[in-house]
Amino acid sequence: MCYMIRSLFIPILIILNSCANAQSWEPAVILPKHGSGFIMNTDLVCLNDSCLIAAWDQDTSNNMYTDNIFVSIKNNNTWTNPVTLSESNVECSAPRICVDQNGIVHIIWGVNSIGFIGRVDKLAYSFWNGSSWSSFEYIASNATISEGSYYISCDTIGNLHIMYGNETAPDPTKRIRHIWRIGNTWYGPEVVDGSPDFHFIIDSLSITRLTYQNALLPNHNNDVYYNHLDSTCGSWFGPYVVHYSDNLDTLSYWPRIVVDHQLRKHVCWSEDLNNDILAEQILYSFSDDDSNWSNSEDVTGNLNLALMIICSAMIVDSFNNIHIAYGYYADSNLTQGCIGYQCRQNSTWSTPYIISQSVTCLGTARLALDNNILHIIWVADTLGDKYVCYRRKQLTAVEEQKNIPMFLNIVPNPVKNTVKLLFAVSTTGFARIQLFDVMGRKIMAKSLLLNNAGIHSVMLDLSNIAAGTYFLVVKTDNNSFSKPLIKLND
Repeated sequence: MCYMIRSLFIPILIILNSCANAQSWEPAVILPKHGSGFIMNTDLVCLNDSCLIAAWDQDTSNNMYTDNIFVSIKNNNTWTNPVTLSESNVECSAPRICVDQNGIVHIIWGVNSIGFIGRVDKLAYSFWNGSSWSSFEYIASNATISEGSYYISCDTIGNLHIMYGNETAPDPTKRIRHIWRIGNTWYGPEVVDGSPDFHFIIDSLSITRLTYQNALLPNHNNDVYYNHLDSTCGSWFGPYVVHYSDNLDTLSYWPRIVVDHQLRKHVCWSEDLNNDILAEQILYSFSDDDSNWSNSEDVTGNLNLALMIICSAMIVDSFNNIHIAYGYYADSNLTQGCIGYQCRQNSTWSTPYIISQSVTCLGTARLALDNNILHIIWVADTLGDKYVCYRRKQLTAVEEQKNIPMFLNIVPNPVKNTVKLLFAVSTTGFARIQLFDVMGRKIMAKSLLLNNAGIHSVMLDLSNIAAGTYFLVVKTDNNSFSKPLIKLND
């Protein structure tokens, strides 16, 4: 019998002084800029703490349209001069960027060749192999996409996934499209439930998590929904209701989703309390399964007097703390903007901390995380000119071994070949992983040394095991977990 096993330790820690401590944030840095012209949107990806890649759109022709996409790379403490990726004389906007498990950076942006304000009709794609950027190619052509209503993510085996909102789809409940790239070949588009106001990620188990608001349906202006795509069977499950209110005067916007290391789903979104298209607060909900979501929490608290709050970014650290960034405005002209930041630790949200420093900011920000260093990027307006700004902070922690929640997750299940186990233990020592058939016969056994308490991830290759129903058992000195596992034919 041939099987493969790999363990990844994820420590259970409690963050100290890492949520809204002003002293822990390093001073802001302004990135190099190509000439003059305003900037609207930016994005950020982290290869490691010494190497980050930032992307933004910029109006280099002073025609009031962003017509170029630029990238800058941070090596150690220095940002390089920006390099342009897009073609000239075409309106380009809202870059989205991600990195795969091989360190290849992928980027998409919107292209408006029809001149319709606030829309793009195709997406452009390029990648960085560590030394140079590829020539861009057009994808998702002949579409009607809201500017910025698209995202890109990589799964654990290197496939690339893009989702975008199709504004003119005839069915208002199915206005999300999914395209994917395997090798050098693009597939799709696949029609997906949801509205163009959405967000998606692919988690560590290669399950696609999607959340969206449903303002396109009568009497559902304030609903937030969640779907997920199981990569093992290629089927979507849901929608599940994350947030619902009988108050038809409220509206929900800009949802964001993350999944932590215990597979808990977390969703934040902006909430318009007065039906005036100006969201005044950010709400939050979580789910341990898919269908049962917690009651909504008010995140921003005393910022509720702001006239506009835009939920921009959300990320989870290795300690399962949730970090969010948002833009908010205090004036009716939406010119006095700030960037706010908060962290959820031990079920409690920190008080808001203002990231931006004495300058007017646009309402978007992006977060990235590596080696427990949190990075943030945003667009600031300084003396009438716009720049991309960057800050970072170290997440400090002390180890906390008690009250660690014990669990065992098996994904995918059913499985064809490779399965991932995710389990938590409260002590160090050996873990014994065993697989039994329905007759109680031991089919597989393996011991694993756990040098740390906390969450561990293990990959098992079951390709040589016959199809059928089995029971997977994980035993430690203090705990025992058991769950059924269904093996499918390849």
